[in-house]
Amino acid sequence: EQGQQCFIDMSEDMERNYQRILEQFGEERLQQLLGLLNELKNVKP
Repeated sequence: EQGQQCFIDMSEDMERNYQRILEQFGEERLQQLLGLLNELKNVKP
């Protein structure tokens, strides 16, 4: 129960943060950022 409540609390915080970023950054720019971050994951050291 305690672990499940912690997960729910964290999920709500993450959703609020996502919405705040979306409002300030805009959908198009956020998608561009996520695409660039995905590409960055593939960079070999």
